[in-house]
Amino acid sequence: MYIAKSMACKSRGCCRSRWLLVAGGLALVSVVAGCRIGSADSVGRNVGITVAGLYRGQFEGRLVSRHTGSAIRSLNVVQDGSQLQAIDNNGMVFRGDIGAVAPGDAGARSASFTLRGRTTAGAEGVISGTFKVEGSIVRMVGTWAEPNTFGNVNGLAGDIPQPDPDPGNGNGTPGNNNGANNVDSGNVAPPNNSVAPGNNVTPPPQIPPLA
Repeated sequence: MYIAKSMACKSRGCCRSRWLLVAGGLALVSVVAGCRIGSADSVGRNVGITVAGLYRGQFEGRLVSRHTGSAIRSLNVVQDGSQLQAIDNNGMVFRGDIGAVAPGDAGARSASFTLRGRTTAGAEGVISGTFKVEGSIVRMVGTWAEPNTFGNVNGLAGDIPQPDPDPGNGNGTPGNNNGANNVDSGNVAPPNNSVAPGNNVTPPPQIPPLA
């Protein structure tokens, strides 16, 4: 009788141990998966457009037509992939990101964006709009929304070089810089690093990391 009880206890203890191991394993998997998702969400994607620059207001010197607090006249935008951070002329910080990017005619491009921050009066303001690229000039247009105040946004920034649509080289042909794939007896010749006049590409400016 005693032996039977001991065996039953051992059996119950073994089952309990197995359940604990299974539960612990599932918890560990959940933690690891959560960490991976959080890390992926925190990385900005490559959007193929450069919008970093100092945007100056076009409403008689104002960037936002109507809002609470001190006048917002300029917005210094810093970009890290799709992630944006901006500081206005009053030292207020805005953060947001770039949404969809659309190609246009003659190299023009546009991208939707959102920025959130606060005015000097303490009210939360949201800028929703579009960056419009025209050569090396980028225009910021959109709307400003506070809980009880609404306005328009119009800013202009110049001298913002755009990345080449084809990262392979400056003339749009993948491979080496002269567009030719030289093959001799199955051996590929090293690429020619020379670029013909007129095909030189100005690299985009180095963007400092976001704080």
